Amino acid sequence: MTLGLALLLHKYHLTSVCQTNLSTYNPSRAVFMNAQLKHIQVGITRNNRVVRELQLTSFDDSNSARREAAATTKREVRAQIAEVGPRRSASSVAGGNLIKAVLNTAETLLATWIEVGRSTTVSPLINPSAAEMFTVGNFAPVDRECPPDENVEIESGTIPSCLNGGVYLRNGPNPRHEPDFGYHYFDGDGMLHIVKFRDGKATYCCRYIRTNRFIQEEKAGKPLFPKMMGELHGFIGLARIALFGLRAMLGVLDPVGGIGTANAGLAFFNGKLLAMSEDDQPYAVHITDDGDLRSIGRYDFNGALKAPNMTAHPKIDPKTGEMFSYTVNFVQAPYLNLFNVSADGKKRANVNITLPEACLIHDFAITSKYIVIPDTQIVFRIQEMFNAKSPVCIDDKKIPRFGVLPRNATTEARIKWFDLPDSTCFHYVNAWEEGDEIVVVGSTVSPIQFIFDQQDKMESRLARFHLNLKTGTAYKQEVASNANFDGEQFNKMYQCKKTRYVYGVLSGPFPKYGGIAKFDLEASQNNDVTQQAVVGWHKFPANCFCSEPYFVPRSTDPSNLEDDGRSTTVSPLINPSAPEMFTVGNFAHVDRECPPDENVEIEFGTIPSCLNGGVYLRNGANPRHEPDFGYHYFDGDGMLHIVKFRDGKATYRCRYIRTNRFVQEEKAGKPLFPKMMGEIHGLIGLARLALFGLRAMLGVLDPVGGIGTANAGLAFFNGKLLAMSEDDQPYVVHITDDGDVRTIGRYDFNGALKATNMTAHPKIDPKTGEMFSYSVNFFQAPYLTLFKVSVDGRKRANVNITLPEACLIHDFAITSKYIVFPDTQIVLRMQEMFNAKSPVGVDDKKIPRFGVLPRNATTEARIKWFDLPDSTCIHYVNAWEQGDEIVVVGSPLSPIHFTFQQSDKLELRLATFHLNLKTGKAYKQEVASNANFDGGQFNKMYQCKKTRYVYGVLSGPFPKYGGIAKFDLEASQNNDVTQQAVVGCHKFPANCFCSEPYFVPRSTDPSILEDDGYILTYYHDEAANVSKLLVLDARSPTLEIVTSLKLPHRVPYGFHGLFVTNEQLSNQKPSLV
Repeated sequence: MTLGLALLLHKYHLTSVCQTNLSTYNPSRAVFMNAQLKHIQVGITRNNRVVRELQLTSFDDSNSARREAAATTKREVRAQIAEVGPRRSASSVAGGNLIKAVLNTAETLLATWIEVGRSTTVSPLINPSAAEMFTVGNFAPVDRECPPDENVEIESGTIPSCLNGGVYLRNGPNPRHEPDFGYHYFDGDGMLHIVKFRDGKATYCCRYIRTNRFIQEEKAGKPLFPKMMGELHGFIGLARIALFGLRAMLGVLDPVGGIGTANAGLAFFNGKLLAMSEDDQPYAVHITDDGDLRSIGRYDFNGALKAPNMTAHPKIDPKTGEMFSYTVNFVQAPYLNLFNVSADGKKRANVNITLPEACLIHDFAITSKYIVIPDTQIVFRIQEMFNAKSPVCIDDKKIPRFGVLPRNATTEARIKWFDLPDSTCFHYVNAWEEGDEIVVVGSTVSPIQFIFDQQDKMESRLARFHLNLKTGTAYKQEVASNANFDGEQFNKMYQCKKTRYVYGVLSGPFPKYGGIAKFDLEASQNNDVTQQAVVGWHKFPANCFCSEPYFVPRSTDPSNLEDDGRSTTVSPLINPSAPEMFTVGNFAHVDRECPPDENVEIEFGTIPSCLNGGVYLRNGANPRHEPDFGYHYFDGDGMLHIVKFRDGKATYRCRYIRTNRFVQEEKAGKPLFPKMMGEIHGLIGLARLALFGLRAMLGVLDPVGGIGTANAGLAFFNGKLLAMSEDDQPYVVHITDDGDVRTIGRYDFNGALKATNMTAHPKIDPKTGEMFSYSVNFFQAPYLTLFKVSVDGRKRANVNITLPEACLIHDFAITSKYIVFPDTQIVLRMQEMFNAKSPVGVDDKKIPRFGVLPRNATTEARIKWFDLPDSTCIHYVNAWEQGDEIVVVGSPLSPIHFTFQQSDKLELRLATFHLNLKTGKAYKQEVASNANFDGGQFNKMYQCKKTRYVYGVLSGPFPKYGGIAKFDLEASQNNDVTQQAVVGCHKFPANCFCSEPYFVPRSTDPSILEDDGYILTYYHDEAANVSKLLVLDARSPTLEIVTSLKLPHRVPYGFHGLFVTNEQLSNQKPSLV
């Protein structure tokens, strides 16, 4: 028995004393052994019946029944040996019958001991008499492998293009042979179920992973190896170990090549697809071109992995390509060995981790700098088997803890331990560094006693564990307390990085899963552990269950949204299942308008005299109604946040712009019009447009009066204050004497503007008073129409500009003589909606360009085009003539794919674009390469003229702005693109962000310096939930805050602002004429 125990535990770093190569067996011997083993099984069954009868009639303290049973068994054994002896002498068979006799003897004795020695004190890990628990219904094994089968019916939808050419594999236990004693769900032979996708079709296949164990049992035609979960507990487990050892000693099986099932995890690393279970080393398998599977063999990293096992959950860092893993020794210290493998497959040296005793470590986590390992309450005490108990038990008095070790550590000396009650998890989602903390995400098991028994009562709650490396403290924060959740998955491109979305199964009860849920980790960070964290939910019908989900990103392009990977036909611009992206925190809308409120506290400083009598307005999106489907930051109804300055005091108010859309939806009490960014994409977008058309046809709504939100730009022109968004004509609003706002109506320049839309960024020449603007037609050529309006409000004739296709032109520029407009890489192709894609996309092959047209042109004939790679901008600062050149200032987008998705990774670098009208050549010159900058503002008295100073926001990340910077364009003209161009900077404290700044000159006197003035910006402290209006000194190197106004209401993040002077307010025309 001791030898058998040693052989079994060879996988736990014990040395085997028996090494027999099964390849030396000849076929006849294999047949012989198979026949004899079947005969022995019959004998065991007979003896078991005898023993049970003896137990039932007399099982008391006298042990007479035991002695009688043993005596009977000994007589039978002696008779069998006596029978074998003469036949062996006479037949000269080389050992076959001797092995038969020994095994007969051993199995008969073991069977007797198992039955007679059975005690009511045995505490099995899983009740072995209930093996049928996992062998009926859909737990039952499939009885044969399935070669590639193309008869996969697509019941609905189409296969997403991101799956084409790939395979989806799901590992799981599928016992090849009928269990002969105990069995548990985790015990079966590994079988891969594979679906290969190709050209819109699918092929299914299932194959066993041909482990060392599988091959030997397949040859024997019956189970030979013990089942870790279903058999190894108490005296019975010891008996099974003894039988296993005897079989190994006699050469019936060979454990040296591995005893595991490879039925749990899967990983693709260094060109190898690995199938794993933690009772063995991994197995390499190969997917053939037709979607079939072939087992290559047991993989020990070219002999470098000396331990006989490895976790089924190794971690692969997508950035470095390294694999991190560990092995466990359940018998002797140090119990745990960490190691990593380089991207090219070279295993590094082990780092031994000393634990007080062996424990079950099924999973772990890594960050970009650290390895995080749990020391759990599930302990392994093999000696308990001699006390008729399970070797795996729960230590209620033990406090679970996390160990954090630098990834580059070569010893355990630098490990830090964090005790954290109620933190034992089976699986971990991800981990990352966040300031001084390590954040680990996993599902805690409660009550822990139910892990292996009464799993149907087990609860698993998703939680974050915060481990502070600086203070040594730790705490747990539940994500949602009302969802029983496991099998966590996430976008693996975010391995080691902060993760927002987690997907997993809803227990129904374990191990059946009745649905899939999606959690937003950010939604629960305010300690409001409620259903709000569950942002996606799909429950299946009664008696329908699923496996653990797996997230597939729609693209490996890092510009994709973290959760952009649903296996549906929808390819949204912004994921419509996540409207909360822009409806939480200070993106959340304010729930009511605010009439003029004089309770504006001047925290410090005084209001500069140049602001007196004027108003500062900032436009932004504030949805009046809860989004009923998709929503994006750009979609909300326009709301103006206004501060009026008078006699050293300030008054605040906020009002909706009463667009045609707003008025009709307010009357209906719900959204009626489609949201351009959040809804109009793919087949769902077409459905929304169809519903919109039906509502219009039935008179439920009237789109003729405009469909826009007027939530973006602002301009004061010809006595009218205009609020604009590029999906509609502008709206005229009027500021009252007390600083309130009243919407006058939609403005079409007295009927002259026939197009249904106009840019939100018209340009006004301060010298001539003319306004220059344009309209875009997304459906038919010429796509772009330029026009200008005289100082007295008379619109001039359109100039049509022919473009190869419609593209997104959000802004443009003018000089004293020319109009400069871009032809960008962000194209609009409505037909893509029929291909289940967004109509707005990026054309990588297109080279962006600038068109330059004289301001007095009446046709496009005199236009000059300048191709200029990497020049697509959303906003432009200014432009002017400089010799033969036109100089345009803007912040190009990089990478351009990040414009609408993963905008937090978008980089904008201020640059000047030089377009030479004489040579036809163009080039770009960066102003500062190390500042992520947008919202460029300048002294508007310099519109159309050479500008030196530009102010804008520092992304923190977009669409939050963590500071304001001032750039000196002249400082960068020597091609020394360095920090020298940044001549002023004001960074805000952590969790404090601002809106786009606006420059107000100290005076309208043209003799004052260009940067002599103030910067106005709204500011929000997220921790204190307080909003302010800040006035900064535009000339100060630190952009010093000279006045801080604490506002009585929260101001959400928004878009563009404008300062309207007292003189302009006095000249307002409160009408559309």
